[in-house]
Amino acid sequence: MGLEIASIRIEAVVFVKDLFFVRWAAVRYQNYGIACKRGGLS
Repeated sequence: MGLEIASIRIEAVVFVKDLFFVRWAAVRYQNYGIACKRGGLS
């Protein structure tokens, strides 16, 4: 029982990390696109 709870907790932590990484990558990509437009590259 304790092992199952631990594995679920690990999966939740990994899921949250992936979620934060996806949000961070999206924000970074948007900022990169805005910078390119300001620089006249795109």
